[in-house]
Formats: sequence, structure tokens, C-alpha cells
Amino acid sequence: AAISDAIVASEERSAVTALLSNRSAQVRESTLDKLVSQAAEVVEWQEPLVNRPELSRQSVEVLAGFVARSLLAKLENHPALDAESASRVAEAVRHRLETDGECAEDSPVSPEIREARHLYESGGLDVEALSDAIFDGRRDFAIEGLALRSEKPRRFVEKVIQTASAKAITALAWRAGLNMRTATQAQFHLAGIQPKRALYARDGESFPLSEEEMRWQLEFFDSMVEEEMEHSARG
Repeated sequence: AAISDAIVASEERSAVTALLSNRSAQVRESTLDKLVSQAAEVVEWQEPLVNRPELSRQSVEVLAGFVARSLLAKLENHPALDAESASRVAEAVRHRLETDGECAEDSPVSPEIREARHLYESGGLDVEALSDAIFDGRRDFAIEGLALRSEKPRRFVEKVIQTASAKAITALAWRAGLNMRTATQAQFHLAGIQPKRALYARDGESFPLSEEEMRWQLEFFDSMVEEEMEHSARG
């Protein structure tokens, strides 16, 4: 448990993900509670957290508020729940499903999304327009622009940003035809990656990853999004 605490204290997301995925690793309940409080912003922790039997009842209830729909059934049957807390989680799950359905049927399109789509259709969504949006922190425009220029679904772009993976964001920027300087700014402004964890241009301008590695990153997220869609369809 002490080693697990040290790994969590390092704040290295990939190391924490590996720790949570290791069923034999001993992790204190209080440590899991801390990670649950951060998991809404760290998507890759959510499934391994749901699968940890030593979660507190409170953490199970918190997770029910934001994890993917495909994980909700596991939470309803989590061994940490007693009858009362199981009832609360079931109610939270019901509310989530109803709310998610309403959002899917009537989700407003922001002016920035409409602007990005209009520019794309008229041929004006060039590298400069998208780079300016990223530098200026125009999040909706930037996400939609990345989706359009990379020819990926918006959900794909959102998933890349949610995971805060410097390599994945770099690969996405490359796919969208952006330079590495803008890819670094996307790490800062869209994913909130700290400067010490960001990727920077090699030799002042080149991408620090090989094309093969960037294609692998994109393929990995393709499979992740497809799997989520399949789970949602079955759910």
C-alpha cells in the first residue's frame, strides 16, 4: 500500500493507470477516494477504478455521476454497496440515463461550432484559422476544427483531449495538418497539460514522434471510441 501511495503521489497518469489495473496491487481506500475525486477529468482511470473491489460506498456513488454508460451496470452491483447505498446508486444511474438521453436528443450547437463548420464548408478552415483558435483558447471552435480537418468524429477529438495524452494530441494535430508549435499549444490550452509533461518540437520545428508512432496513437483512439460506441449500443 505504501508503494501504491508513492506511485499516486508521483502524479504520473500512466503509472497510476497501470497501478489501478493491477488487481493484486494493494491500494488504500483513502487513496482510491482521492483518485476518484480526479477521475472525471482522467478517463483512463475510470474503468480500473470501477473494477476495484475496495472502493468506499461514497466513491461508488461519486463514480456513478460521470463514468461511461457501459460501466454503470458494474457500479450498481459493486460489492462495496449495502442496500441503502445500492438504492442511491440505482437512482443516480437512472438519472444519468435519462439525462444523457435528453442531451442526445436536444444538444445545442454553439456559435463557435457553427462558425468552424461554415468555414470548413467554404474552404476557409485553414491551418492559420485553426491555430489562432487554439492559441486564443476558443475551445469549441478548436475541437470542431480538429475533427473536421483530421476527418475524425468530434467524439474522437474529445476523447483524445480528455485523456490528456501529449502523444495523442500531437498525433491529432499532425493529422489535422498543424505544425508542432501549435500541437504544443493544443496540449496547454485544450488538455491542460503542464509544461513539464508536454511534448515540444525537435530541432525547433519537427515533430518529436515518428509518423508510425503518431499513426499508432490515432489507431488506438479509433479502437477506443469504436468500443465505447459498441458498449453504448448494447447498453
